[in-house]
Amino acid sequence: MRLTSAKIMPKMKLTTSFRVIHHLIIINTAKIRVEIAPEFVNYPTIPRNPKEKITKQVKKLIVWLLYINSAVLKNLHATGTISNNCELVDWIFNQIFEPQNSLPVIGRFTSQDIQALKKGKEFGPIQKMIITLLSSSLTSNREPQTALMIISNYYEEKCPQVSCALKSGQIHDLRSLVIQTTNSKMRIGSGFDGGSWIQALGNFPVRSLQQLPDSLKAKSCYSDINNGWIGVDLGPSKQELSCHIMKIFLVRNPRMSAALSFSFNDSKFPVVITLKMKPDNQGRRQGWVWLRDTGNQVKMKRQLVLNKLNKFMNHLNICHSALLRHLKNTKFQIDFEIKPLLINWIHQVLFDVNQNKLPLLGDFVVEDGIPINSFSPEDFNLIQTLLIRLITSQHSHRRNFQAALSVFGYWLKNMADDLYSQLFKNDEEYWDILTKIIDASIYAENETLSF
Repeated sequence: MRLTSAKIMPKMKLTTSFRVIHHLIIINTAKIRVEIAPEFVNYPTIPRNPKEKITKQVKKLIVWLLYINSAVLKNLHATGTISNNCELVDWIFNQIFEPQNSLPVIGRFTSQDIQALKKGKEFGPIQKMIITLLSSSLTSNREPQTALMIISNYYEEKCPQVSCALKSGQIHDLRSLVIQTTNSKMRIGSGFDGGSWIQALGNFPVRSLQQLPDSLKAKSCYSDINNGWIGVDLGPSKQELSCHIMKIFLVRNPRMSAALSFSFNDSKFPVVITLKMKPDNQGRRQGWVWLRDTGNQVKMKRQLVLNKLNKFMNHLNICHSALLRHLKNTKFQIDFEIKPLLINWIHQVLFDVNQNKLPLLGDFVVEDGIPINSFSPEDFNLIQTLLIRLITSQHSHRRNFQAALSVFGYWLKNMADDLYSQLFKNDEEYWDILTKIIDASIYAENETLSF
């Protein structure tokens, strides 16, 4: 491993079995980069270790960790598997990006961070295991053995009762247990973090994904869109975003201070807040809110975020159309238009910073004396939190209707008018009626759309 820096620390050479380089970002911060180990290179010069490869290896490692943990808990007949898996994911994210008493495997650190560590002790045992994995080739398939070593440490540190069960022979050793479980073709949950998903928006319950009709859970990110139209016989679904929101996506990303970039220490809240290099026209400090990829922790591409936000708005529009169908079916008369109120509300609740909350995306004024790392998930409202979870989810296409129906129901129930209570006896009836209307209106994949 080599650590070199021109201004913040003397040159160092550390003898280890892997290589890590850090790059100077500004005067007091540096960035970790894991290189490919020489034994996996057939060229005179060592090529860069691509982000795509690292992302794949991290994802495969997490899958194996969850697989092993679920197998262990199943053999112990333990309850709360989902919550235990969530804790495991949070723990491994911390080990990679924000470990205690170690430099991160991926990310930035300061001169103070490395000066606080003894020479040769810059990385802890978990970090060394992960670096060894990331410096290997994809074809080496080191994820299973790395996961076995890491989870043994996890049980020692976080789950002593599991560690005791392993040592006492109450359950098989981990390697034998994995082989046995693999042969039994055990599946790890539904794959859609159902137990850790948002259960309610304030006073409005969120119906679980398992309770929704299959037609409301798209099989892929492409199956619910056809040339900008969702295959639902409730009229056009496309809903344009406001000019204010579009400006956020059209403006080039501003120059950022890498030293003043802050990410929440929560795998379920992948948000990064960065202080802009330049103040606004009034000389005030400005911050910038954006979302991170849950796999490689880099900022999500603008087009991807825009596409996912557009899809949510389209699904929200379908919920509005379903309500109009219900009004028609019940011959219920109203003397105002619902849609303008809904669209105005959703734009305000997501991006209006006058409500003492941060915007979902984009810039905001940082008050004097407020450090950039003082913000927390509580600085986002309920709807923003749900949208953050949805947009950053790898399975957002499965949850678009669930999220849209949740937001629409919350808004309808909390309107100043008592329309909700006049239309629905309770929350269950809201979910039953609107999901039934949408389910009956969705086109089969082999049908031809006609309007």
